[in-house]
Amino acid sequence: MKTAKGYQDEVSLLTLQGIADVLNDGSQASTQVDETAHNRLVDLVTRWLESGPDIRKMHRRATDPNFWQIASTWEGRLTFVAEGGAQMLPVPGKDADIVSVYFIQLLLNPERLRLNAPCKQCCRWFIKQQKGRQTVYCSKTCKSNALVGNKRRNDRKKKLEEIGDAIANYLDSSSQLRSKMKWQEYVEQAVDDVTPNFLTRAVKAGEIQPPI
Repeated sequence: MKTAKGYQDEVSLLTLQGIADVLNDGSQASTQVDETAHNRLVDLVTRWLESGPDIRKMHRRATDPNFWQIASTWEGRLTFVAEGGAQMLPVPGKDADIVSVYFIQLLLNPERLRLNAPCKQCCRWFIKQQKGRQTVYCSKTCKSNALVGNKRRNDRKKKLEEIGDAIANYLDSSSQLRSKMKWQEYVEQAVDDVTPNFLTRAVKAGEIQPPI
């Protein structure tokens, strides 16, 4: 049976996911968030994360004074809860805008440290599985795709370097050889898995410099 804390944690994560959705999709996640508000919210949350996160340090470096003025108008409202207890709930001030609402919700969320900066692969904000866990990928799929992409880029870089060396060797070869063989043919024989189409695309992309 789920405890009261379990339910609270679940609600906190759902709220946090809602904030991440707004950071990712703006007006598609909330019609109240236009492009300007979305950019402000992304900027605030980014600077919050970069500060440590440390809201006091961020406040000292504030570049959005309008936000801090609005945030200071928030009030507390006493509500009664189970087992004869009570809690203070934050209530937006009359001048609160949608950016301050989402950002204050983030600051007050017990699970806030699980919000992670955009994934290095898919560029979407995400919720970490555990607080304090250092990760730059939102999922195993993105991590795997990133590793595959890195391997392909490294393999291509190595192949282009080998092609460059082969072109240099071609230019240093005898004039007799160069008269009998085009540089493309020489490179195709010198470097594994190089096709005419690969060389043509690489030249057009400026990745290799053909001999004059």
